[in-house]
Amino acid sequence: MSTDKISSLIVQIIQKTVKGSIDWEVSEPPRYFEDGVEDIVPLLYTTSYKGKNIAVFLRRFKYFTDEDEYHWDEKSCFAFLNDSKNKIIWEVSDRRPILNDLFTAVSENAAGINNMLDELLDD
Repeated sequence: MSTDKISSLIVQIIQKTVKGSIDWEVSEPPRYFEDGVEDIVPLLYTTSYKGKNIAVFLRRFKYFTDEDEYHWDEKSCFAFLNDSKNKIIWEVSDRRPILNDLFTAVSENAAGINNMLDELLDD
């Protein structure tokens, strides 16, 4: 799998999200996202893009510094979901800065921040 293709797709999704061509919705993370791990998925955004179900979410996890010592860390993730949107088919969760940009754009879109700001600034 080419990381260039993945990065290009993520850039395309960011651009369309910022332009308002893609709308995201907040979804309840299915329990399958956390089964078998101590990870926590507090926010899940989903949409359909070109007939594919995709998701963007934060994954919080324990980062162990020693056998009994850890701190909580988090990373932004991008995933393809099955048709029922309850299982991850494939996930990108490495530390690419572009994933943070994607999460920010998606969360602003789902919250309707631009519309809220326009309404609040309108005199």
